[in-house]
Amino acid sequence: MASDAQSISSLEQEDDIMSCGENEYEIDQHKFLRHWKYCIRSDFASLSGVPATWEDGHPKHWGQEEAKIFLDGEATTPAISPDNQLVAVGIANDIHVFRVDTKERIDVLRGHPGEVITLAFAPSLDGGSIDQPDAPQYLLSSQSEDEGGVHGYVIVWELAQNGKKMSPPKKEEEQPNFAAYHDETGSMHCFPGDLGSFGSQAFSPDGKTMVYVVQNMTSDYYTGQCRYSPCVTLWDVNTSPDSTLAASISWDGTARIWDVLSGRSIHIIGPLGGQLWCGAFSPDSKFLAVSRGGENLIHIYNITTAQQVSLIELPTWCRSMSWSPDGSFLAGGLEIGALCLWDPYTGIEKQRWSLKFDDFMMQEFATIAGAQFVGDRLIFRILEGTVEVYDLDTNLKKQFTRGPDDKISRCPRGEMACSSDFKILIVPDVHRTLRFWTL
Repeated sequence: MASDAQSISSLEQEDDIMSCGENEYEIDQHKFLRHWKYCIRSDFASLSGVPATWEDGHPKHWGQEEAKIFLDGEATTPAISPDNQLVAVGIANDIHVFRVDTKERIDVLRGHPGEVITLAFAPSLDGGSIDQPDAPQYLLSSQSEDEGGVHGYVIVWELAQNGKKMSPPKKEEEQPNFAAYHDETGSMHCFPGDLGSFGSQAFSPDGKTMVYVVQNMTSDYYTGQCRYSPCVTLWDVNTSPDSTLAASISWDGTARIWDVLSGRSIHIIGPLGGQLWCGAFSPDSKFLAVSRGGENLIHIYNITTAQQVSLIELPTWCRSMSWSPDGSFLAGGLEIGALCLWDPYTGIEKQRWSLKFDDFMMQEFATIAGAQFVGDRLIFRILEGTVEVYDLDTNLKKQFTRGPDDKISRCPRGEMACSSDFKILIVPDVHRTLRFWTL
């Protein structure tokens, strides 16, 4: 098994090879990472204007993590079980399941012919029986399209409490209600489809509803001709906090709000004149924020009346949004190395955290992703892997990042994952490592 130092050395060597013939007036990911220096243009501050300060011991760099797991390959975004005992990551076509406390690998799940892209644990099924020792845990996985353009499919895995794949059930009635069909062993349930992107939820908060997408494209990329029979196209799917509503965010410029129980469309918002990228429900399920490309706007809609409440103008695309638990702020990660906090009901920007670059073209590779509120703490990630945490209550900030000598030649595939008790942060990196940090 290679050490961190060996991995870094090989990556630096690869980076040098890639730099040959570089055009000094062009910026790509490799050049961005070579010249990347963390520098803040505008930082967070309290409501009274006091600048945020580092919490004791921060920033934290590689080597200061609480623990790490060396992997057999580069990981996708981790998924943490609802009891915070298991973490699953996709590596190529397989899924590796580890124990969070001992870091022991429990099982390797095989079944995807394509590369595993997305993973999600069900919050709780079977009437909330997750605390029962023999209750199964359900892990949802989705693969990418193959080279022929065939859409992926979704697998639902039944895992025992210890993380191992369960044996086939003896009776058909014991199969979960959402199983469409299963493999020859009966140990997993498979069906065509894709999971949503840009922060979409695969399960409703109560764990009773699973959301996925079928026929996830309507037109040919080059000709614009329709490939499939007419269908609702979902590029981003979110369920409301009370589990009664779902919203579909589509490239056709429309957002649709659905009743989860009946499947009935309650409202159609738009067309809004541009591709829609992501959406987010307010904590009380009364409002929906929708991010739009083209003119770069965020629309805030009242779900009951289907009327627009406010309109937020953006300098660039926003593909990551999150409401604060009390609904007073909407956070959005931008594609220019900036994260904003707005009053969602007036559209007024309250704060902007942003990076500084001497070359403005560098900012295009500093996308802010994974914005999420964890209580009063706001967590988000820079494309190159740095994770930022800001506590709105204490005005303190944390950072988990590479050290100045830790070089990488490409950005990591996976984003961070936070445990449901808000104590553990797990971050994958390009060195085939899962790093465990304490929040």
